[in-house]
Amino acid sequence: MSPWTSASSNSYPLSAALAQGTDRHAFHLAEVLQMALREGPAGTPGGYPETAMVRQREAEVRKSMKKFGLTAVGLAAGAALLWSVARKRS
Repeated sequence: MSPWTSASSNSYPLSAALAQGTDRHAFHLAEVLQMALREGPAGTPGGYPETAMVRQREAEVRKSMKKFGLTAVGLAAGAALLWSVARKRS
């Protein structure tokens, strides 16, 4: 696949197969149009056109995972505290 070829897929299995079989990523048609509007006719300098969008997506996933981890730890600590208080009362 050429670096300037863009893959668009509304099908998860096709997107997953593309991501596993190549170093490229499939995007929804709306995402492809968004990239085209943002980058203009010249496209992105160097690399694949979707590189910036993939990096942003990965950063958002990492941030979301950190938030989930902190929430899970907070809930576990709260549950342990409640359990401890309830145990002392009985």
